[in-house]
Amino acid sequence: MVITVYAAYSIRRPITDNGGIVNQVYLYGEESGGQVHRGVDFRHGTGTNVRSTDDGRVMAVNEDVRDNQNTEGAFGNYVMIRHARMHYDRAVGQMAYVYSIYAHLKYNSISVNVDDTVSAGQVIAQSNSTGNSTLSHLHLQVNLSTDLNRTDPEDWEWSQNTSRNPELWLEAFNNSGVQTTSAIGKLTDVNGNPVGGKLIWGMEKPLAAEGDPAHNFLTAQTYAYAWANADDLLVENFGTTDVQPGTYHLYARYPNGALYEDLGNHTFVAGRTTFIGLYPAYLPDVLSNYYGWNSTILVRNNSQVKVAQVNTSLLADDEYGVDRQNTDFIALNGTREVRFSNYCFYCRGSSLAVSSQDQAVIVENRYSGGDYGDGSAAVAYSAFDAGSAAMYLPYAVYYPDAVTGGVPFVQYSRFTVQNATTAAASLQLTYINRGGVTDFTRTDTLLANGLRASQQVYWPV
Repeated sequence: MVITVYAAYSIRRPITDNGGIVNQVYLYGEESGGQVHRGVDFRHGTGTNVRSTDDGRVMAVNEDVRDNQNTEGAFGNYVMIRHARMHYDRAVGQMAYVYSIYAHLKYNSISVNVDDTVSAGQVIAQSNSTGNSTLSHLHLQVNLSTDLNRTDPEDWEWSQNTSRNPELWLEAFNNSGVQTTSAIGKLTDVNGNPVGGKLIWGMEKPLAAEGDPAHNFLTAQTYAYAWANADDLLVENFGTTDVQPGTYHLYARYPNGALYEDLGNHTFVAGRTTFIGLYPAYLPDVLSNYYGWNSTILVRNNSQVKVAQVNTSLLADDEYGVDRQNTDFIALNGTREVRFSNYCFYCRGSSLAVSSQDQAVIVENRYSGGDYGDGSAAVAYSAFDAGSAAMYLPYAVYYPDAVTGGVPFVQYSRFTVQNATTAAASLQLTYINRGGVTDFTRTDTLLANGLRASQQVYWPV
């Protein structure tokens, strides 16, 4: 499956020289010298401009370490920014602030101060190798916190335990005019549990930024949840970017090269994300205690080999973001009901159900206490396994009341549209009559800030 997805919101690359390619031999969740990497590195020469990945406010600056002066266990010179947008943190079950950390910076190069407001792409410093570092590079780290006043990125209890994989957030790398792609996947055992420490073989990437063949990409490593945080909606256990477009046969192997699992062929399309062992399903209209309406999500595990881990998130269409997330393990060929009615009142939104196995998903919207009949299913629809910027609907009606010439409608179609990105989305609905002539166009705007907004759209009179 190849779709566009914005689980983590898209951020700019902090280094744009040579496209800003990521160091491919020490990726997120990989271990070196007993240390687990909580971020990604950009191996560029001393003095390369470092840019803010997104709009935000500077929360911490350190410029006490002179060039070539290493300090054990530290970021050296750094900048930390709290960004304007928030992201769901499944560990605490609520929306959290996003912080980015830029480490090992050049002495006397930092051009921002604490409390400064910065914009995406703004130069904030230059790269070097200060702190616990070898060779000039930028270490980028993304962290979440419900505390909006974090000021110490070297509070290791926090920064080393709340990081996320920046490769899932970075915008696509442009390799000499060819946009690259991303891979997000999940490797599980037969019981649906994530399997860490395996190597994913078969993908190809551009050559290393510094031209050293020893630094070219070979594998991506799966990470276990004990020491590396999955994306809070997708709940993957490996993810990497900068993949060259094409079709590859992928394998999961033990570190000694022995085969763990044949993952089959996967096609990578420029600028998009390919899912490997993950099956997202978009549910655009989900109700919870909404004036008598409640939704039941029915999920079937289509696998005859593995138990499916399914993470279903209720995404409200207001500023409060994710209301609830359920995690279920579904047996082979089994079906599970997922309900949010006990956790959210007067909620209307959408949902994203992500399974580790091929799944089928149906949503039933039931109404109790009115003309539809108590508890009867009034509406049912199948989940969509891919998003689309344009959709053609072959059948739609609107028929205003003949007396008033308008509301109430005698017959009408109602559309629910889910914004699956983290930026505001402009919506245009064009009604074309059966003769092929456009009768009217309706425009609307869907919510931003990481929310999958469920929007009612009616035809005008």
